[in-house]
Amino acid sequence: MDKLVCPCIYGSVSRYFQKDLKMIDTVVKEKKKEKVVKEKAVIDVSNRLCTGCGICVDVCPTEVLSLVNDNTRVTGVIAYVKNLDACTKCMLCEVQCPDFAIEVN
Repeated sequence: MDKLVCPCIYGSVSRYFQKDLKMIDTVVKEKKKEKVVKEKAVIDVSNRLCTGCGICVDVCPTEVLSLVNDNTRVTGVIAYVKNLDACTKCMLCEVQCPDFAIEVN
């Protein structure tokens, strides 16, 4: 660690600052070592509300959602979650869904 040099306070006070900086540096290094645990997203697509417009599929930057054939629908398709691990929880699908059929937790 570089030595603190300050013309106005050079002496016993600067030693205290050096101790504080060493402690802060140690804490920062320990935090970097800790693995960041990413909470897995939960995406709920309501089969009752989804009209299969495909807006959620178009706005998803990580291609988490896809459309699947569903003959019971007027549009013939419905949104479903195809790759949940890729979800970044950006919530674009939930915000852009005109039918409020998607909920991201």
